[in-house]
Amino acid sequence: MMKFQGKQTVNNLLVSTVLIAGSAFAIFYLPMMGVGQIMAVNTRPFDYYYHYRMDQTIPGPDEINALASKYGISIKDYRSCPYLILGNDSIVEIEEGRSFHNEHVDLAGSVNVLPESGFYALTGEELTVSPGEYRIVSTAEETDTYLYDTLITFMTNMVTRDTISVTFAGYTHYDLLSGSPGYYILDDADYEMIAHGITPEWQGTMCVFNIDGMDRYDFAQDFFHTLVSSFGPECEYGYYYDRVRKIAADICRVPDDVSVHLHHLYTRRADHQLHALHDHHTEQSLCL
Repeated sequence: MMKFQGKQTVNNLLVSTVLIAGSAFAIFYLPMMGVGQIMAVNTRPFDYYYHYRMDQTIPGPDEINALASKYGISIKDYRSCPYLILGNDSIVEIEEGRSFHNEHVDLAGSVNVLPESGFYALTGEELTVSPGEYRIVSTAEETDTYLYDTLITFMTNMVTRDTISVTFAGYTHYDLLSGSPGYYILDDADYEMIAHGITPEWQGTMCVFNIDGMDRYDFAQDFFHTLVSSFGPECEYGYYYDRVRKIAADICRVPDDVSVHLHHLYTRRADHQLHALHDHHTEQSLCL
């Protein structure tokens, strides 16, 4: 009986030793991760950054300042920039049984697009984008480039179905705007051309601001809940949901209605103008 109890005691001590060692490692690991995150946050040029669709009613700078005054603080450096939500073509991987192949599709997904002047208004950094080209905002080290699409040849206004031809011209570095979903920058004239006729649900605004002095957690919490409660149910979907992909899937899912949708679909042309696409080309490239 004593022998059995001795073995059990040794086993328990061994398990306790392993758990204590694991806890000690975790305690050491958490500060390392926390310090890295704190340092990253402290190097950001703005304290607050958010974006919203133009069909939503969101607090403006005066309302935000009024909210901040309740906590004895004020905001400064408020900046905003418009953007468009456009469809994009791409090369996608198609599965056929146990094999795959790459195929071009006209509506592969959506991209958030800024004008070059808007990028300057938001960041204070000058940028020149040539007509017919687009640039992608990435980190300084370009560690997130796998998230972006450099194969886009045209972008689509999802209201008018007009498109504009583009080619990838490289990365622009600004860490705050990097990461998913990603931001693409167009020449101002191209931006104005493709924005013609677009409706508010396909437009957005990015905003940034700083706190004048020390920030307060209770203000941050209040502002967060105020901002979130300002959005309607039409915006309540996950970040992974893509409205353009849903539209493309619906076109292909309802064969009887394809002819109704196809005359609205467009593709690129070599002369870099807005133009329409023939129905048969869209049917082949969209409905895989």
